[in-house]
Parts: sequence; C-alpha cells; structure tokens
Amino acid sequence: MHYSLKDRMKASIRRSPKRVFLRADLSLGGQPRQVSRVLRELEAEHVLNRAGQGVYLRAAESAPVEELLAEVKTRLGKRVNRLVTLGNITIQVGVTAASNRNAQAELDVFKLRLAQKVIEKIDIKTIRRCGLENLARWKQNDVWCSAYDEWRSLLEAGSDEEIIVAMTGEDEDSNRLRQSPPYVGLLDRRLVEQLREAI
Repeated sequence: MHYSLKDRMKASIRRSPKRVFLRADLSLGGQPRQVSRVLRELEAEHVLNRAGQGVYLRAAESAPVEELLAEVKTRLGKRVNRLVTLGNITIQVGVTAASNRNAQAELDVFKLRLAQKVIEKIDIKTIRRCGLENLARWKQNDVWCSAYDEWRSLLEAGSDEEIIVAMTGEDEDSNRLRQSPPYVGLLDRRLVEQLREAI
C-alpha cells in the first residue's frame, strides 16, 4: 500500500513522544517544497501549530509554556537566535544582546535585500537566463546542492510571479532558497558591498 508524505508525517507525529518537532523531524525524505506544503496542510487540519521558523508543536498540546520553552531550547540547541510563539506569548530564544547580533539573521536580511535589488534592477528574462547559465556551469563543475534543483525547476518552468516570490518572499521556503541563489553576478560589486555594509 502506498502511503503519502502526509500519511507518513501523521503517523510519525502520533508515534513520537515529542511535544516539539523540528522541520527535520518531519521531512521523511520528501522534497523541500512538498514538505512545506504538507506542513501547511497539517496546520490547517489542526494537527500541528507552527511556533516559529522550522519549529512546530502538537496542536492539542496544553503543557505549561515554561516546559514547552525548555523543550524548544533543547531541540534547537545553543547556537540559535529565533522568535517562537507558545500559546499567545512570543519569546526570543537565543542571544539577544546587541553586541552579539546573530550572524545568520544578518545574512538573511542581506540576502533578502540583495534579491530585492536584483528584481528592481534586472528584468525577469535576464534573471532566468543568467540563473540557468550559472546553474549549468556549477553542475558541470560538480558544485551542487538540493536548492539548485529547485531553482532550476523554477527558472525553467515557474511563472514570473513564482520566481519573484522565491527571491523576495519572507516565508521559510523563500529564506531557505535565498541561501543558495543562482542569480549572482547580476549587480555591480560596489552596489553589493553597499548593501552588505548597510546591514
């Protein structure tokens, strides 16, 4: 009998003693975009509640916030700086001091602003062409990651709107894809440095 990714996720959640799940717990070999779609469906069906980027709770979980927060911290580890929402309370998990601003958060902001500037300065046709050229070169040079497969599909067959959403959306999927962008080399280096220095 064939079980869908959603069926496998539901079964995994039922069997698990955990109250806090990370996205990695629930991926079960699915493609990233498929995993994101199923997670949204499980939220809509009140199986899971999204507590923050890549963090989910059982929808019926009613444990004290302090207990859930402790479990979230344990699951995420010490090297994170993330907002999580438990019940009606949003809590910063990780380093909060201004002198210790999270490097990944800064990188995320930079990559978003970079993508926004590419969209502002370069037409979609050129973004598609140059992105596919970069991907072909990287594939030939054995420089590859799973995100490049997603980008190639988007640039070859996605609508203009889908490409713009992937480049500039503020959801978890878009942020993940921006970590491995194929549209590099389209902006003047000085402009890129100015964007970086402005973070």
